[in-house]
Amino acid sequence: WGNGDSYLAAGTRKGNVFLYNQLTKQTFAGFTMKHGNKLGSISSIKWSPHKELIGTTSNDGLLSLWNYRLKELIISIHSHKAPATDLAFSPHHDAFLVTSGMDGSLCCFDVVQQKILSTISIYAPLTSVDFHPNGSLVAVGTMGQHASIYDLRD
Repeated sequence: WGNGDSYLAAGTRKGNVFLYNQLTKQTFAGFTMKHGNKLGSISSIKWSPHKELIGTTSNDGLLSLWNYRLKELIISIHSHKAPATDLAFSPHHDAFLVTSGMDGSLCCFDVVQQKILSTISIYAPLTSVDFHPNGSLVAVGTMGQHASIYDLRD
């Protein structure tokens, strides 16, 4: 849910992102995840709490940011060497987000500079990531059914 809980976004295996406006009861195709001539299966989709952005990760390792009002792709970057599994926007810094991947890495990304700031190698393929409300800690889940917490200030 995003934009004051009036919009719902959903991603598909074919790389489509659909938006549903619960106020008008309308569904429309937002955008398609395409890299070259390949369609990338959407693995995760999140709304930014700060801007009119939707972030998606895909099975081809891409992180993409979209302006959902304009239906424009802002950036698409390979953040992982294997499927990218999840993303989380910082609750405090509108220019910061993290992604997790099956390559066992946690990538820290600057939205404004449109680049990866750092990569943390984890011991196992990652399936999920989320920020603690303090904005400094992130929790990751692994394929091995373990959870770990990392302090990004370190």
